[in-house]
Amino acid sequence: MSQQPRGESAAKPVRQPVARVRAERLRLTDQQRSDCSAALAQQYAVGRLTMDELITRTDLLYVATSRADLAEVFEGLPGLVFATAKLPIEPPQAWRSVVLGLAVGVAVPFFLLGLLYLLFPDGQSELRGGAIVCASALLWSSLAWFWWSSPNRRTRRAPRRRPV
Repeated sequence: MSQQPRGESAAKPVRQPVARVRAERLRLTDQQRSDCSAALAQQYAVGRLTMDELITRTDLLYVATSRADLAEVFEGLPGLVFATAKLPIEPPQAWRSVVLGLAVGVAVPFFLLGLLYLLFPDGQSELRGGAIVCASALLWSSLAWFWWSSPNRRTRRAPRRRPV
């Protein structure tokens, strides 16, 4: 076995962060292609590209399907930085709708039982009990609805465009 000198490590493949790898696999949107096209036109305007290079790179841009394909388009040029944190990476959370349905499904029998006690009471205590059970079921359903429709749901919003 040969020993390596101190301070030198074996050549290991460099691992990229998972978020970066996922971002490179994302497909390009029409807006991103437009931004890239505008950036290429700007590079032509400042004199970094000739007309032939601009046409060639623009053709490559519109053939590119993912962000990784843009490396060839912007080779030797300052590239664009996309706002990856604001892109819709996660699918919509349908489980919240399921939880809302379950909460309302649990509340409906209690509401009907309380309504039964309100409509056909045998005494004052059943009337109060019916009112309490109906109010509790309505409160439970209302809280579930507000939770489901709250604006701080974990959905991604479209990025705001800054004026140039």
